[in-house]
Amino acid sequence: MAEKKKVLITLHHLGPRVVPVVRQLESEGFEVLHNSLDHAHTEAELIATLPGVFATIAGVESYTERVFREAKSLRIVARWGVGYDQIDVAAATRHRVLITMAFGANHEAVADGTLALMLALAENLIPHHLRVQRGDWGFDAHPGLWRSTVGIVGLGRIGKAVARRCRAFETRILAHDAVPDTAYAKEHGITFVPLETLLSEADFVTLHAPHTSDTDNLLDRERLALLKPTAFLINTARGGLVDEGALYEALRSGRLAGA
Repeated sequence: MAEKKKVLITLHHLGPRVVPVVRQLESEGFEVLHNSLDHAHTEAELIATLPGVFATIAGVESYTERVFREAKSLRIVARWGVGYDQIDVAAATRHRVLITMAFGANHEAVADGTLALMLALAENLIPHHLRVQRGDWGFDAHPGLWRSTVGIVGLGRIGKAVARRCRAFETRILAHDAVPDTAYAKEHGITFVPLETLLSEADFVTLHAPHTSDTDNLLDRERLALLKPTAFLINTARGGLVDEGALYEALRSGRLAGA
């Protein structure tokens, strides 16, 4: 009898959500291994776990040249999510390891989270919550999301899902994308504009672009300065899209309303 191929699920926080995945893999004849740690694997821990493993369902652990070199039996790294920031793709190619993404698996959930963050900023939710926790009470004016201008940087799956939600608030929607889907924009009342125009006109700027060499620090000091002092920035994409030092200064000085 042939030995079962081993699949390692590296995520340690999925709970019941992983059960259907395990059952399907086992029904197809795979042996499923789990991350027994309470954290993501370090490079050394991953290398120690991978002998004999054919494929991983990967989280945020790093797949380096050394990992691919040592993991002789590894043939597939399947991300539970999208993006390959933690994967040395060139090394994977050299070692003939296939990298896959779960495109479409979580874009609606990320869009929900984005809208929650936008509304929290628009309604000053966190300060109000903390005030009530202290046993205090009070009132202040806040801008709201209704009929504001929303700028979406990256109109892919997630950006489009955010746009659909924003339409319910009768917002004006601006978008910027390296490869604009003009048909979708026309159908949904979205206007493509240059990035600088989007930043200077939007009340809410939400980022949904990949982090690449072209988009690293996409919102640098100069571009952050284009935002209105009353504007809010939401980033549910990758931290590297924003110059965090410049963002901190803009928030501390009051040059930006919130992020």
